Amino acid sequence: ACRGPQTRLDEPPLYVACKILKRGRRALPKLLAVGVGLVDVYAFERRMYPGGNELNVAWYARELGAESSFMGVLGSDQAGKLLARLCREKGIDLTRSRFKQGQSNFALVELIKGERIFTGISKNGVTDLYPVRCGPEDLAYAACHDLICASYASRLRREDLAALAGTKIPLCYDFNDDFTEEEMKELCPLASFGLFSCGHCETGEAARAVLRRACSFGCGTAVATLGAEGSLVLAGGQFYTEPALPVQAVDTMGAGDSFWAAFLVNWFKDVQTHGAPDVQGAMRAASAFAGKNVCRRGSLGFGMPADLAALGEIRPL
Repeated sequence: ACRGPQTRLDEPPLYVACKILKRGRRALPKLLAVGVGLVDVYAFERRMYPGGNELNVAWYARELGAESSFMGVLGSDQAGKLLARLCREKGIDLTRSRFKQGQSNFALVELIKGERIFTGISKNGVTDLYPVRCGPEDLAYAACHDLICASYASRLRREDLAALAGTKIPLCYDFNDDFTEEEMKELCPLASFGLFSCGHCETGEAARAVLRRACSFGCGTAVATLGAEGSLVLAGGQFYTEPALPVQAVDTMGAGDSFWAAFLVNWFKDVQTHGAPDVQGAMRAASAFAGKNVCRRGSLGFGMPADLAALGEIRPL
């Protein structure tokens, strides 16, 4: 049975959490992603592509050679069965996922010169109707991992995120791009790693200000993606920058998730191998992985025909 990490409960979160990460003999992390799996519907080509923030992160971690698990809600429809089958074939553990009668969550997507634009989301998908609520068995399961990932889209309540952080497994939280000061104050103290999409920031200094605030609120290591301008990290009081890989993007779907997964996997690998993170190296590896990912269609590079008439109620964005 998994006993979870043997660390003091009053230890601070990462950057110093090399102590928390460096346990056991795994060179690569066992990553748990808690939240949403869905299909991205490209109506203009009548196809749907597997995706969703947390499912993407679990998938990319597997592509990078790490163990991964997905704890989410999958529907009984064609899309839900597809997601479950693909995860199992990829080796993603679904032990604590929920399987519910109903329609899978979906997002409507347009592509403009390779840039993905969300135009709507499902209104009554299974993740909306039956969101994950973390009970004792979920938390015991989470404690058998090395990293826990969640996001603004996960439908998790703050008490669920707090419970996951309470396992003392580093919580890696994606704030996306529409985070508020209130959300940062509420969630940064729980996050060992925080990801902020800052492509909308007008200057590099504005992005730096976001990361400074995040760390002042208690986030261990703060990461910003800057679109074509690359990425920025504030770790241990020091800023690091990395340019984006110069590629002609086919589809930017999954760009942030692929960067995030690669950054975390490489950070963990460096801690396990060398006893400390190579921040610049993790950023470089993440930029390269994300650069390759945007050269394929959809988050995972493959899709299937979509029955547009079968889509449920849509909430426009």
